Amino acid sequence: MMKDAIETMGEQEMWHFMPDPLRTLTGIYCKDGDYLGAVEQVKKQMEVYKMIKQDHNIEKAMAEVVLLHLARNDVILAERECRQLSGDYGCTGELTYTCNDLLEAYQEGDDEAVKAHLAKQCFTFLTPDIARMTRKITVTGVKKAKKPVASPQSASPTAAAAPASASASPSPPAVLKEPEPEPVVEEDGDGDDLADWQ
Repeated sequence: MMKDAIETMGEQEMWHFMPDPLRTLTGIYCKDGDYLGAVEQVKKQMEVYKMIKQDHNIEKAMAEVVLLHLARNDVILAERECRQLSGDYGCTGELTYTCNDLLEAYQEGDDEAVKAHLAKQCFTFLTPDIARMTRKITVTGVKKAKKPVASPQSASPTAAAAPASASASPSPPAVLKEPEPEPVVEEDGDGDDLADWQ
């Protein structure tokens, strides 16, 4: 729906109305982790900024492209895009120099230097979702949240419950054997003893 609206505005050359929807769409891609999709929307913003002569926003968008590629841990493409876009659009401001320093630190694997460059004020005025993502960038891309590790007790609840269930079940009652009757001795007429069982 939003894409159709943006396309319609472009066809009607309503350039001044396009940046906000494009930034919103960029944020949606960024939240979904589709950083290449976000790059595509940022590049469209750069074209719009060129039409409405907003050079300062062009440089911000160029920096966002670089950061989105670093979030994917693709420093080669980030460097290539930085060089090409800054040349095509004439970006020569502080953000361009900071991006070059950031890329150099990233290539050297200097995580502390990367964090120091990302903490600079020039990166705080980007699209909000990209600015938040920037704080998670390390020399291996965007830092993922760690999953909680289950404790041994919680990992196998059946094992812990087994002794309790075993002790809770009563043992079967002992079966008592009835005593056998004793034989009764009687004498018959002939004097022989007969053992009759009752």
